[in-house]
Amino acid sequence: MSLHTTVLGDGGPTVAFCHGLFGQGKNWTQIAKALSPDHRVLLLDMPNHGRSPWTESFDYVELADMVAAHLEPEGPVALVGHSMGGKIAMCLALRHPGLVERLVVVDVAPVTYASGREFVGYIETMRGMDLAALERREQAEEALREAVP
Repeated sequence: MSLHTTVLGDGGPTVAFCHGLFGQGKNWTQIAKALSPDHRVLLLDMPNHGRSPWTESFDYVELADMVAAHLEPEGPVALVGHSMGGKIAMCLALRHPGLVERLVVVDVAPVTYASGREFVGYIETMRGMDLAALERREQAEEALREAVP
């Protein structure tokens, strides 16, 4: 599976970013721009997100292996993961240590969480939105206000 990747910079060590749930690689654009003069920066859309392919199920081990396969040609990278991307990055580092030169995990701990059920309401609300009718970000925020505290 080939993941959608935005590349900034063309020299120096490689830094790869794994975004959080509901995100995209471009969430890290500002940091990538700051690093790009001295690094090759990869902004990955995780599987089931952005412009990357979708899978039949969600499994951190499988997602980590997909990201690892995508990073393999890059050699060891500095891997940065936020939230869900942090879990994927930790799993990848354990399963494919030769691909990770260093690991940065942001806003998530290596523990089991009780449930992801709180996201069901968010997803249902987002799926029910008429995106064609939205003209401003404020309209989307208002539509989400009740479901998203």
